[in-house]
Amino acid sequence: MELFKTAAIVYFHAPSMRYLGLLALHFGEIINDDGSAMYWFDKCSQAEDPRFSPKCKSELANLRSMNDEANKYRRQVLETLNQQIHHNGDLLQGSQRE
Repeated sequence: MELFKTAAIVYFHAPSMRYLGLLALHFGEIINDDGSAMYWFDKCSQAEDPRFSPKCKSELANLRSMNDEANKYRRQVLETLNQQIHHNGDLLQGSQRE
């Protein structure tokens, strides 16, 4: 892990950046990664390595899309819960008046 980080940071090594992104994406909690997959995919996409940068750009776009979808779903769930809470509160207040 440390060798990948050294190669990525010191030598701007795109393959190492990609591997760090993949490790963070798939094993982030296990390896206690201090960087995110998006960070490393972004760095790799900027490295201008013809073999790896296009892959990283694609992976970054896919990850952002998944993140956007997850946030959209989260907002929908929170909105639904909020509506149910208000509805149940209205029902409770109505039953207390009777």
